[in-house]
Amino acid sequence: MHILYVHQYFKTPEEGGAIRSYYLAKGLVDAGHKVTVLTSHNELVYKKMLVDGILVHYLPVPYTQSFSARKRIQAFLWFAWYACRKASLFKNVDWVYATSTPLTVGLIAEYYRRRYRIPFLFEVRDLWPEAPIQMGLFRNRWLQHYLRLWEKRIYRQAQALVALSPDIERHIRRIVPHKPIHLIPNMADCQFFRKSERNIYHEVQFGVEDKFVVTYFGAIGRVNQ
Repeated sequence: MHILYVHQYFKTPEEGGAIRSYYLAKGLVDAGHKVTVLTSHNELVYKKMLVDGILVHYLPVPYTQSFSARKRIQAFLWFAWYACRKASLFKNVDWVYATSTPLTVGLIAEYYRRRYRIPFLFEVRDLWPEAPIQMGLFRNRWLQHYLRLWEKRIYRQAQALVALSPDIERHIRRIVPHKPIHLIPNMADCQFFRKSERNIYHEVQFGVEDKFVVTYFGAIGRVNQ
């Protein structure tokens, strides 16, 4: 099959960051499928490149963790608009695999379903809009109600849903109890993250000679606290 994988923040192991989408896309390629990724980058030009058998289309939609809430929302909406504008390039795919966050990625999947009748799977990586509501980003009750209706609509329109944890699976099941839900937890590449020899240069550089060091390689931000 030809699968369009939509993820606004697609990263490769060389780039660092969350690389779950890379591994899933690479797994699909290794299984014999054709995978096209639609993502964004901070450059000012649209470009595409082949990454380990995955054709990646990069849309010029800048985004950084330093953005304010308003600028983040603008980036989410801009990516959704740009991705729909490029829809004619991908109208012959068999499936759309859309992964959040943000929830606006669901708009892209819905657009392909309505315009070209392409079915989609929706992967829930984080609970939107629940997470930003609990963080106090959306205080208006009418807006909260609308966002939850929007979440439910996307779940209902998807052929099936993918959850990253049992709690996310339970959350989805409360909203769409009869929808197929697949639990695919995060994974680790034991060949990429492996034991290596101590590097004396790094010990001196960071002032940790003869010390026991524990390092956290995950995201560190307000939502992770």
